Order: sequence, then structure tokens, then C-alpha cells
Amino acid sequence: MPPRSKTKLLPAALREELERRLLEKSFSGYRELSRWLAEQGYSITHAALHKYGRSFERRLKQVKLATAQARAIVEGAPDDDNRINEAMQMLIQQRLFEILVEVQGDELKEINLHALARSVAELGRAWVMQKKWKEETRAIVAGKVNAAGEKITGVARNAGLTPETEDRIRKALLEIQV
Repeated sequence: MPPRSKTKLLPAALREELERRLLEKSFSGYRELSRWLAEQGYSITHAALHKYGRSFERRLKQVKLATAQARAIVEGAPDDDNRINEAMQMLIQQRLFEILVEVQGDELKEINLHALARSVAELGRAWVMQKKWKEETRAIVAGKVNAAGEKITGVARNAGLTPETEDRIRKALLEIQV
């Protein structure tokens, strides 16, 4: 098993500063960063920093992509919470799958597979419950639309309206998409 990355073993504050500097320098200047870390008391080669920088840049791009996708979902369906939830669940499932595919050797120990599996199972249950709720809601709405249609027919006949007028009223009042 390969040794753990020295970069990942840096104290959190120093690693955050390194990441800030990577962003500031547009993921370049690894030799300079290696010298800076040596001044801080950590010996990490520019090649190891480059490898870490590539990984960090890839993760950053994935976060930006997920954020853009979430923003597009919200903008595309601002009043439909159900569609937003479905899309968010799909994004989360996709990301969990990507994590499982990307995990390699020593990284496997860093990931809590039990928690990841539990997350996948909970997402699956949430998906099923959401679909069940959606179908139940559709059935309730369809029942209410049918009941309203019957009431319209009864009122229209009692009022002596023509079938054409009844049909126009029905179409105007029952413009509900089920």
C-alpha cells in the first residue's frame, strides 16, 4: 500500500493556506510552494504538490459543476419543489457513484463506506417515498377533478344550460393537469 500523501497530512490551517495559494496562482508555481512549505517545516516535493494540485483542481471543478447544475435546476423549476427534489436526489446519487468509482487503495480507508452505503439507501428510500407521494397526490387530484366535473354537470342541468355551455364551463373550470 502506498504511503499517505504528505500534503493530506498537513495541519488543516496550513492545507487551507496551500489551497488558497494554489487558487491564487492558478494551479502553478509548485516549486515556489514547495519552498514555502519547507520554510513552514514541511518537506514536500513540487511533484507531490502538483499531484495534489491536480486532484484539488478536479474536486473544485466538480463542486462548481454541481453548483451550476443545482442553480439551473432551481431556475428551471422555481415553483416545483418536487422536480427540484428529484433533480437534487439524482445529482447526489451521481456524486456518490463518482466517489465510489474514484476511490483507490489507501483512499478507501479515508471514506466511511458504512455511512456512504447508508446515504445511498436513504436516498433510495426517499426516492420511493417521493414517487409514492406523487402518485397518491395525483390520484387525490384526479378524484377531486372527477367530483367537480360531476357537480358541474348537475348544476348545469338544474340551471337549464345547453350541453355546449356546460362543456365550455367544464373546460374553463377544469384546466387542471393531472
